[in-house]
Amino acid sequence: MKKRRILNLLMVVVIILTALCGVMTVGSIKGWFDKEVLVEETLMITGKTGIATVERNGIAYELESNSTLRNYDVLRTKVSSEILVSDSARERLSIGANSKAQIMMLEGNTEIQISQGETFVDGREISYPFTLNVDEVAIIGENAVYTVSVQAGTTTVYVYSGNITLESDELDEVKQAVAGETISVIKDSSNNVTVSISKFKAEALNEYQIKKLQNCSDKSGFYFSSEDLDNVIKTRQQEKEKAQQEQLLLAQQAKEKLEKEQEKYEKAKQEQQKQQQNYNDKNSNQNTDASINANVWVEEEIPSFSTNTKYCTIEIRCDEILNNMGNLTPGKEAYVPSNGVILATSSVEFTEGETVFDIIQRTCSTLGIHLEYSFTPMYDSYYIEGINNLYEKDCGSLSGWLYKVNGWFPNYGCSKYTVAEGDTIVWTYTCNGFS
Repeated sequence: MKKRRILNLLMVVVIILTALCGVMTVGSIKGWFDKEVLVEETLMITGKTGIATVERNGIAYELESNSTLRNYDVLRTKVSSEILVSDSARERLSIGANSKAQIMMLEGNTEIQISQGETFVDGREISYPFTLNVDEVAIIGENAVYTVSVQAGTTTVYVYSGNITLESDELDEVKQAVAGETISVIKDSSNNVTVSISKFKAEALNEYQIKKLQNCSDKSGFYFSSEDLDNVIKTRQQEKEKAQQEQLLLAQQAKEKLEKEQEKYEKAKQEQQKQQQNYNDKNSNQNTDASINANVWVEEEIPSFSTNTKYCTIEIRCDEILNNMGNLTPGKEAYVPSNGVILATSSVEFTEGETVFDIIQRTCSTLGIHLEYSFTPMYDSYYIEGINNLYEKDCGSLSGWLYKVNGWFPNYGCSKYTVAEGDTIVWTYTCNGFS
């Protein structure tokens, strides 16, 4: 009896120790017992939407709000998800959908390594060293609000206030940009880095960027006003509604056409069956095995109308040339329609996984519209050189073809943008770039 009690006691102790070790292990991974402060300011997860994870010590688990970030944490977001990171002063980072970022907090400096996706940064009045790194390029803000987008091998920085400095051993000199300018950084297969800086309009911003700017409590010093952003949203909504109405109209017309064809088919079928019956009645006394010489109805496959078909709309315009005819290359006037519309808004059927490039290529091929393109290894994407015999620099040094989807000009190639149901695609010839 005594031995049994001792064994039971030992078993209880083992269970308690095992549970305690489990708690200590989980607590160590999740930072429950952290006391060490690696930097001057602690960064906290103050909000998240959708599915977001943190990888710590090689173990990944779902991220929790109000948790402290630790050195080497890797944050990942999925579709339609977002992570908010704050210090004691304000929200500093918003890590957008389909993004990956690693936290580096060493020697009193906070570094965020961005390898994928989009990150919105509010670096105003920051009191500690703070740097964003993308592929060995350091992005340092001075009282700045900016977005870093890493897509399809290209890094793009949009500066909304303050100024940005780019530093890298691969750059010949330090690059700087101020509010209202965008920096594009491209590294080719030989690791050569190309940096370009240009002005941009509010129309160049995507929905995520505009939303973050609108949600900032302090908008002082921003290059764009709230009214500028509201106008972009309003214009895009109007364009989307117009495209949706046209898409619904086209779908309704297609359905009505099919119904008429079906009705015509049924009438012809009934008439043929009536003739067949009359023939059978007249020849009922003859050999039923004999061949019938009368016209025999042959069933034909009738296409069905499916509400599950995916559609987007596409439009091709060059109306900006009409206001810049003095800069147009002589002889090109014949390719500019009087209203500037090469292709009016048209509903196009597509399959899952197709890109904007697939849509423009198939549309132009079907309608006989001239299209010339080339593959650009630097961007790992196809580049549209000319449409309807209008090419880059045909109407000024900054002229050429751009595309926008749902009112936004993506900052990566058209063969990298996957089309979704209801997207509105517009190809437009610009004479002055984004400025």
